[in-house]
Amino acid sequence: MSTTAKITDVLNGILQVLNKVIPLPVEIQKPVLISAPILQTEIGVLIGVTGDLFGRLIFEGSK
Repeated sequence: MSTTAKITDVLNGILQVLNKVIPLPVEIQKPVLISAPILQTEIGVLIGVTGDLFGRLIFEGSK
């Protein structure tokens, strides 16, 4: 399985979980690769990923 396919599977799984856990309408935007430090101004969740994929997922909210 290619890295792109693995990333797609992870993101699709996360979206399914978000829709089940958060009982509110959620606006989902295109994923962005960020290499610089990120400044969070409101709400966010950081998830570390290890294994076949390595990195961090950041989910941000405005309210």
